[in-house]
Amino acid sequence: MQFWIKTLMFLVFLGIFVFPPQVFGSEPVQKGRGDTSGNASVEQGGPDFDLGDEKSDNLDQDGELDREALYQKLRKQDQGRKKLIADPLEPVNRAVFKFNDKVYVYVFTPVSDTYTVIVPSGLRDKIGNIFYNLGYPQRFVNDLLQFRFSAAAKETGSFLVNTCLGFLGYLDVAQHIESLNNPSPPDNDFGVTLRYWGMGQGFYIVWPVMGPSTLRVSTGMVGDYFVEHYTDPFTYYSSWELSWGFRMEERLNSVPSILNRYNKMKGAALSPYVAVKNGYVQYRQNKLRK
Repeated sequence: MQFWIKTLMFLVFLGIFVFPPQVFGSEPVQKGRGDTSGNASVEQGGPDFDLGDEKSDNLDQDGELDREALYQKLRKQDQGRKKLIADPLEPVNRAVFKFNDKVYVYVFTPVSDTYTVIVPSGLRDKIGNIFYNLGYPQRFVNDLLQFRFSAAAKETGSFLVNTCLGFLGYLDVAQHIESLNNPSPPDNDFGVTLRYWGMGQGFYIVWPVMGPSTLRVSTGMVGDYFVEHYTDPFTYYSSWELSWGFRMEERLNSVPSILNRYNKMKGAALSPYVAVKNGYVQYRQNKLRK
């Protein structure tokens, strides 16, 4: 019994630390306009299927919908379409996807529900603003690596204004300054930088707990980690408890909205695996166009 309790605690601890804020095709909280309440709109990422007038072919002997037959038909239609990304690890990815789903439902959901009761939506937005503001070095470095000097300048201006006048980003003062928000600089990461320098997206990967990714994004996460690590003031502070607690709060604050988007995407699809995969890939492709 103690083993399973320790295992559950480990999953909660691990998940809160590594759960990426952008896993399910949603922008992170930024510029005071983020929605951490979990009520953000979700763009269905799954393919569009045409059933035509053959619905009667999907009925069983009792006249009820034969979900298995319908699923097989939709799967064949999906296979006939142009793939958004190669998925050579699909059997393994599907197994990990099922595992992750159980973790999200039975571990993260109770934690998220408790957190939303304790911390109201408005306060979660403000906390998200602070963490977005502190993520400035990562965005700034990637802007420079992509020669986006105008975006780098806007990021720097917004960071200075919100840090000095907005209580470290709690208030988004910069959004009221037209020169910093017309247009506002796009969110950036090392995965986008690798694409700028010609690296293809590679194949689709589903990581345990962390969820969907691609080879390029997974590689970029390593670069982002080092930038975050060496620009984080807590890295040079002797108290590891404070540093880890700070990172835990950042991850925990993003979990409610991530789970809400994931549940909407999963619930609206006959094939949740395909919907999440296509939604994630489309999200990354849209990010490249900004």
